[in-house]
Amino acid sequence: QQFIVTWQAVSSLPLFASLDAGRIASIARLLRPQVVPGNSVIVRRGEAADAMYFILDGEVEVEVRPEPVRLGKGQYFGEIALIRETRRTATVTAVNLCHLLSLHVHDFRQLLDENPDLRAEIARVADERHAQRSAPPHDHPPG
Repeated sequence: QQFIVTWQAVSSLPLFASLDAGRIASIARLLRPQVVPGNSVIVRRGEAADAMYFILDGEVEVEVRPEPVRLGKGQYFGEIALIRETRRTATVTAVNLCHLLSLHVHDFRQLLDENPDLRAEIARVADERHAQRSAPPHDHPPG
């Protein structure tokens, strides 16, 4: 079961929504469709990272402390390991049937080199997420 990556699908993703038609079309050519059944592991913590993923449909759960985080339509994951050139920082599992678009690391680098504004936005989100994961839990106020 496969689907086609359309210009409309790419333009519906918030990260790309403000781009002009030509840039969206060139990004659409880089993205690979992927259908993932519910309860499947998409990426595993500690594994080598070869792609980031955009969610067209469905929901995923990111296993992070103190609480798992759910991501849905229009959101993306897998960018931290690519930006920081590290292994996967979390395991991500499909909650239900997901339609994903994957961006291979080689294409990811090319995309960011050609689009400094996207690089800045992805880096900002990656830094925020990384900070949330490494922050101490908030359930015990100091003193």
